[in-house]
Amino acid sequence: MKENKIRKELTLSPETIAYVEDVRAKNGLSFSAAVDQIVQADRDSLSRSELLEDIISKKTKVLSIKMNDANRNLQILLQMLNTILISDEITKSYTTDIIKSNALIAAEDYVDKEVERLSQLKGTQKRKGKY
Repeated sequence: MKENKIRKELTLSPETIAYVEDVRAKNGLSFSAAVDQIVQADRDSLSRSELLEDIISKKTKVLSIKMNDANRNLQILLQMLNTILISDEITKSYTTDIIKSNALIAAEDYVDKEVERLSQLKGTQKRKGKY
């Protein structure tokens, strides 16, 4: 059964006509069917774009929340460290370019290993389709 079609008179640029003719020739379609195919492809593209935009928006919100939480935790740690320094009357400061404590070296090693482990875990979950 044929679709209901409405006849329209169009004015198209030579480039547009050439494009439609190219689609028509490649797919063995009539001019009208080629225009329909181009329009449907555009609609599909818009749907995919909207879906992608929605996914990116959701991921950005999650990332923003996590970054805010990490920033908050860092601010808490800085306040706690400042309290320790003041209450213990520590007046000297040693930056890590001068010296690193054994505790800092151990903490950095632990964090590096944990980041690597989580990265590998995410990779495994992606391969299994869980992520």
